[in-house]
Amino acid sequence: SYDPPPGSWEIIDARRSSVAARLQRLLYQVDEYSIFSPVTGYVGRLEPEEKEVADPAAPLMTIFSEEDLRIEVPVLDRDVIELSPGMMVEVRMDLKNEEITFPGEIIRIAHHAEKDISPLGLEERRVEVIIQPTIPEELTLGPGYEVDVTFETAREDNRLVVPQRAVFTYDGEDAVYVVENGRAGVRTVTTGFETQREVVILEGVEAGEQVILNPRIEGLREGVRVEVE
Repeated sequence: SYDPPPGSWEIIDARRSSVAARLQRLLYQVDEYSIFSPVTGYVGRLEPEEKEVADPAAPLMTIFSEEDLRIEVPVLDRDVIELSPGMMVEVRMDLKNEEITFPGEIIRIAHHAEKDISPLGLEERRVEVIIQPTIPEELTLGPGYEVDVTFETAREDNRLVVPQRAVFTYDGEDAVYVVENGRAGVRTVTTGFETQREVVILEGVEAGEQVILNPRIEGLREGVRVEVE
């Protein structure tokens, strides 16, 4: 009952042809489109799911390269000020039957800190430090492996050291157990630099004295007789 204006059907047909042509062009682009990685490696993580639409602004995947491994270390913001690019570090990896150490060099320190939660649930600020390791030929490392890194920010030679576990708190002061005339005696000490394993003793113990390495032995107390094996 309605007669459209002259040329209306021709306009609709032209629009339909235009849409069909664009659709064909998009299908052709899909068939011919290829994505090339800027590095040689293997896919470690794929972000979108299969048949899912990929956002042009979002990363598709993570590519790992075994030829140029880096170590990423999140360092507390209060400690990172003592580090600088070019500093050498010690990298340690605990294997099943041995511990392997090898050197590394700081090549980059991030310009910003990121919020992190410690194992105790405390909020911390950490800065990412990138290290170039010198990996021994007999050691196989890959992306995602975990290693320990030691930063040497100060050095003292010819100091008396004891294991960390030998030091305990006595009346609010640091102390160790020493063997005196066959009996255990408490000796307050002044400590200095310390690592995860050892602590420097500045005062309180002399070289050559016998220190009890485990102060938590059952029954151990001041004055008790001990036998050195």
